Amino acid sequence: VNANFVERMFLCSDLYIMPSEEEGVPHSLLEAMAHNVNFVAFDVGGVCDIVPDYYKNNLIQNNNIDLFIRRMREAINYPRPNFEDWIARFSKANIARLYVKMFNENKL
Repeated sequence: VNANFVERMFLCSDLYIMPSEEEGVPHSLLEAMAHNVNFVAFDVGGVCDIVPDYYKNNLIQNNNIDLFIRRMREAINYPRPNFEDWIARFSKANIARLYVKMFNENKL
């Protein structure tokens, strides 16, 4: 999918839903946060590792579909969040620094 298209979609979105039953580290969720879009997602794989603590109530446990739907109805009315400080930790430069630090500490 064209990056410009993805950006346009996030800019005009009020809510991102991620009903995945399996995930690694979902880049699409990082993109939603980078565009300050509210979201609701199932808490699978590495999802909880990339979501700030203050927003984890929108991670739904155990494929609870009723709660997922309820959170979607609530989140659509939330004010647009500001994830800028949070998402900065996933920048290429910051990840590179973490790898260098890990390498130096473990002499890999």
